[in-house]
Amino acid sequence: MGTALAVEADLRLTVEGHPVEISGSGTHLTVATSSLRGAIAVLRSLGTLSELVEPVGTRFVAADLSADVEVRGIVIARIGPHVEPNALSRALGVAPARVWPGAVLRSLGRELRA
Repeated sequence: MGTALAVEADLRLTVEGHPVEISGSGTHLTVATSSLRGAIAVLRSLGTLSELVEPVGTRFVAADLSADVEVRGIVIARIGPHVEPNALSRALGVAPARVWPGAVLRSLGRELRA
């Protein structure tokens, strides 16, 4: 495994009109948006899902980093060295990340009620 990396982050961005916050300390990052549309906008701005996630995932694993993707406070996906992709993440083309379908549905429910 590669050398462990420590990250300090506290960023606030706007991507296609959607606020995005990236925070982290040590070996864990959180990418937070207020909507699923915001999460999709972030991914679109960085390229296709497989173009983004596969190289980033490989680098995260090599550097012993992990990251959560949150929508409205609900972790919908995680990527990192001890994360196993599931059928949904493979179908979405985001392996080696793991996507939790129940969490996606809960965040969608919160978004629809907002």
